[in-house]
Amino acid sequence: MIDNKKSNINLRKMEFSDLNQVVKVHLQAFQNFFLSSLGAKFLYLLYEYILIDPSGISLVAEADGDGIIGFVTGTTQPKGFYSRAIKKRAFLFAMASLPALIKSPIIITRLLGAFKKPQETYEIFADCELMSIAILPSYAGKGIGKSLELEFCKEAIKRNMKSVYLTTDQENNEIANSFYIKQGYIIKKIIVKYNTRFMNLYYKKLI
Repeated sequence: MIDNKKSNINLRKMEFSDLNQVVKVHLQAFQNFFLSSLGAKFLYLLYEYILIDPSGISLVAEADGDGIIGFVTGTTQPKGFYSRAIKKRAFLFAMASLPALIKSPIIITRLLGAFKKPQETYEIFADCELMSIAILPSYAGKGIGKSLELEFCKEAIKRNMKSVYLTTDQENNEIANSFYIKQGYIIKKIIVKYNTRFMNLYYKKLI
């Protein structure tokens, strides 16, 4: 847990005025990741929708002088969340991702997969999903991620959630996997995507 008084870092709910900075944090924290390849406009729309949706949980870490340096997002209604997003913003998402699709048409397969969560993720009956947590590389190792995850869980509990799950890459992702294990998550199962990508599905009881 960070000492907010000493570090001058404030944790608070995300606001619409934060979205551009949130996207910048995402792009720096997740370089060479699939969602980042879809571009800033796509990410803006995605995080804006999470902020708008009644089930969304969106929090930021703000540092004096540097603005938004980290964030966490998720939903208390994971089943059907991405379907709802597509139905309400299909045209906007399509237009935002068009440059990336023109550059690499094969992306369409992964894009559709990203918005269609595997059914097996719901077999564990977790109440909510932690969708994304990111910290600027220059602020890594300062306990900010731990604080954001904790605040996310507190907010989930306020909404009567009793468990949370998330997915992250299994390979070449040691820092993230170690982080979630330290926060009390356990690997519930391994999901294989595109026959080559192995994802750890983590689960954690909140109460």
